[in-house]
Amino acid sequence: MLLTNLKIEKSASKDRAYKLNDGDGLYIVIQPNGKKYWRLKYRFGPKEKTLSIGKYPQVGLADARLRKIEAKEQLRNNIDPSLRKQLEKQTAVLKHDHTFKSIAREWFETNQHTWTPKHSTKLWRRLEIHIIPYLGSRPVAEILPRDLLAVLRQVQATGATEMTHRLLWICSRVFKFAVVVEATQQNPALNLSEGLKPHRTEHHPVITVSELPDFLRAFAAVKCRQQDWLAFRLLLLTVLRTGELRHSKWTDVNFDTAELRVRKEVMKMKDEHIVPLSRQALTAFRELHKLTGHQEWLFPNSCPKINPVMSENVINLVIKKMGYKNRMVGHSFRALFSTILNEHEHHSDAIERQLSHFERNAVKAAYNRAQHLGIRRQLMQYWADYLDSLTGRIELSNTLANINDLPARGPNADFNGARVFPGLDSTEPSTFAYRN
Repeated sequence: MLLTNLKIEKSASKDRAYKLNDGDGLYIVIQPNGKKYWRLKYRFGPKEKTLSIGKYPQVGLADARLRKIEAKEQLRNNIDPSLRKQLEKQTAVLKHDHTFKSIAREWFETNQHTWTPKHSTKLWRRLEIHIIPYLGSRPVAEILPRDLLAVLRQVQATGATEMTHRLLWICSRVFKFAVVVEATQQNPALNLSEGLKPHRTEHHPVITVSELPDFLRAFAAVKCRQQDWLAFRLLLLTVLRTGELRHSKWTDVNFDTAELRVRKEVMKMKDEHIVPLSRQALTAFRELHKLTGHQEWLFPNSCPKINPVMSENVINLVIKKMGYKNRMVGHSFRALFSTILNEHEHHSDAIERQLSHFERNAVKAAYNRAQHLGIRRQLMQYWADYLDSLTGRIELSNTLANINDLPARGPNADFNGARVFPGLDSTEPSTFAYRN
């Protein structure tokens, strides 16, 4: 006899649990405490099993019968209803636990060791500011392409098209990780760039070669801290990226071999980079050694608790004082170096190697691992002498001596040559004139 709601309501509790059958395996269990639970008895293969359907009255009689029909349909499709329910429960738990923020954090911690501390901080900060406030609490499996696109277009609306595409790349990496750990089955970031405005790369501003003499004269006359002036001078002479020079240490400088070895963790391409030092660069390093040689960093920050090294804005502030704002930046020296030395028909591979540029041609890269160090020593001396020739203090034709011919010298040794800082007469004593 089938159950009715009235019969279920009137069923009183007993000392022991008992059940009331509704037919076709469906029944309700009345516990001694009066609570009532729906159950479905069924066979799957050789085993007799029981499926929990829910608690009465939250699951009424009509709902219990519908769930029985669904379970029978699963059995006809060779699906175990209990296992299906267990998997759905696990999926629901995973959806709750696998939010975008939790997956992003797991991806970040998995890959953090491959990035520099500065890059790690910048990357996570971008997610915290632009993505997590809007998608962080959402289950990663429920985020659709349109959801991510809407968030990215908010950033795009501010005019930050480059940041928009950087964020898309980060999100794509997070979703790829989510697919691998089975937190989702799709990557909604795929092909999303088609819905965003393309970013147009703007090259660093740079003066023409004909303007370089006036630029050097402006540098000679600029008033700034001695440490900042030397940073500018060495950036010009080494053609390093600003961050690579700022994060170099005194242990990276070898006066005896006339080399600066930039550690791989500092380099953009994560390979150690050797910079042969010209006579002028060695002189500048000796002057700098008098200022900061007792410290770890070449260019320590006056507020080390904020940042151990000088600010990335120092060079551009000097350029601003010189009157070249928006016409030059610290990175521009590298473009001038490449343009001038290529025009003077120097070894193109050596120029690229000195700029630590990555060889994009895989076949060529396999056969072009040479450091070209001997050529680069001459190259860097030529570059330093060329700059000095623009101020009329030396004749370029007389400056092609190989730097390897220089005797070994320590930081405190006397220098057997002219002090050729811009703005200083080469006949002046070796003591560097302090600047305000």
